Amino acid sequence: MGIDFREWDELTPDVLALIFTKLSLRELLTVVPTVCKSWRKTVLGPHCWQQIDLRQWSMDYLCVLWPQLRVQGRYVSMPTEHIDRMLQILIPRTCGSLQVLFAPNLCETETVMLIAKNSQTLKTLGAMMSFGLNDGIIQRVAPLLSKITTLDLSYCKNIGAPAIRSIGKHCKFLTSFYRVVVMDKYDSQGNKLPPQTDEAMAIATTMLRLKDLHIQNLRVYTKDVEMIVENCKYLEYLDITGCRYANLDDVFLESFPMLKIVRGCSSFDCVLRASFVPFI
Repeated sequence: MGIDFREWDELTPDVLALIFTKLSLRELLTVVPTVCKSWRKTVLGPHCWQQIDLRQWSMDYLCVLWPQLRVQGRYVSMPTEHIDRMLQILIPRTCGSLQVLFAPNLCETETVMLIAKNSQTLKTLGAMMSFGLNDGIIQRVAPLLSKITTLDLSYCKNIGAPAIRSIGKHCKFLTSFYRVVVMDKYDSQGNKLPPQTDEAMAIATTMLRLKDLHIQNLRVYTKDVEMIVENCKYLEYLDITGCRYANLDDVFLESFPMLKIVRGCSSFDCVLRASFVPFI
């Protein structure tokens, strides 16, 4: 019995898109469109862009052009204009089918609004190190992100309790939340940073369906973490590494046998490598 073989240019867009997941973003944008008409049509359509992950692309860019990138310290600089420009190219291609998006260091409000307006099917959003995000922007877009189940706002230094409260109010399906911060005691002026008890309260009172919570280095106290554990009754995993003022005792934890707690000291470098949502 003979076997029928199909030419590459005869493969359906969904099959091609599956094959193209093995390629880097750079290859997908610069090489694939030049091969043939069917490949170009596929890469310009929504099949290739249901999942967009710019983390590796942005780090590759930095390794080539920004060798002075400072990791061990107060900040991590990213090429913000390139991230925003790339998203303005890719988001329209999704045609409303975007399901997963990892875009570090969002800067432009216009780009954030573009994401929100195309988030009808968005389940996972990683906007880590997005210094352009603030409470006002989050409050504007949160009502449009109602389908989100996983959200990463690690190292977004300009957001606080109002943003978290708005997310909890509108994102009722949220089960995984990453709110990792830099392990700092003082600001750039030498002033002692205030506790982030209000953020803990926002999580405890609005994100009641959480199963997975990462708040490494958050400046919270024992009573704040206890409030989260008591209120978020579905919580299965809680990472409080670096939360030096939070000390949960074994007697308290006996009431929550299904909860896994990760705690201890941390360094900025370790948390930077381990705190984010895993790569797709």
